[in-house]
Amino acid sequence: MDSGTHLVIGLGLAGLAYIDPVVAADHSVSTAVLIGTVLGSQAPDADSLLRLKGNAAYIKNHRGASHSLPALVIWTLLITFGLTLFFDFLPIWHVVMWVFIAVAFHVFTDLFNMYGTQAFRPFSQKWVSWNIIHIFDPIIFLSHVIAIFMWSFHLGKPQVIFPLLYGWMALYYVWRTFHHHMLEKRLYLKDAAYEPGDRYMLTPTVHLHQWQVVKTKKDGSFQLGEYRNNRIRWVDHVSCSNHPAVAASRKHPDIASFLYFSSFACAECKEHSWGYEVRWADVRYRHRKQYPFVAVLMMDHKYEPICSYVGWLNESRLEKKLRVDSYT
Repeated sequence: MDSGTHLVIGLGLAGLAYIDPVVAADHSVSTAVLIGTVLGSQAPDADSLLRLKGNAAYIKNHRGASHSLPALVIWTLLITFGLTLFFDFLPIWHVVMWVFIAVAFHVFTDLFNMYGTQAFRPFSQKWVSWNIIHIFDPIIFLSHVIAIFMWSFHLGKPQVIFPLLYGWMALYYVWRTFHHHMLEKRLYLKDAAYEPGDRYMLTPTVHLHQWQVVKTKKDGSFQLGEYRNNRIRWVDHVSCSNHPAVAASRKHPDIASFLYFSSFACAECKEHSWGYEVRWADVRYRHRKQYPFVAVLMMDHKYEPICSYVGWLNESRLEKKLRVDSYT
């Protein structure tokens, strides 16, 4: 989820903590738990600091070790220890429990997004993305804002508001999971151009009943479309280049980081007077007729790197970043 949603969930879990009599009975404890759940709901994304080392390091590691099983315990202990420095005589196990719930809830909700996490490290290095909930879900965000508003203005007891909120949220996740599974399972029936061997992936959008479709063809190409009103509308077809420059680009650390993260990357190769431009794009992230999540490598005619870029950019900013004009 996005940072704003994680924030309101952290506040919401602080309200839910009032079902714990130990938290509800002591203002200092409830304050410590509030701080703990807010920090816990944000802590796994502390790896955003990896941007300082460059986009390649960030993309390869974001939602990796920081979202792993050992990290759940590490974040919980670090936050709880920090709270004990400012609050005396805390009921440690109660604080630990609520901080752990906040950290674990962060990782759990991220599993439902398209970006995914390595939540099962160290047992598996696989990126897990269930593609069920958009990174920003207006329903989840607004329901939390309303609940927090009611709590803040004493329009209801947190012991009532937040169990209802999270009971509803559990049902929402179950429904979305089932609905996504049934739609994806039947996509081939909606595709007049279906061929044996075609594989479909359904990904969420910010709109409740609109989805994006990625079809992987047997030849390795991709077809991109939209699913709405019980129909698929294909909007683009992307074929991947097999130029030798593409194979050479895989050895570059920036490209390797991109491919480590994405299993839906497709390469395009352009030849220039100075060499080759190889652009890898993650076809899952189509936006306004572009594929803005890219890894680009400029190489000379001997396939030696000139410059590279990994990240989110539009076309004009990308050209400026790579200083394309200086090679033409």
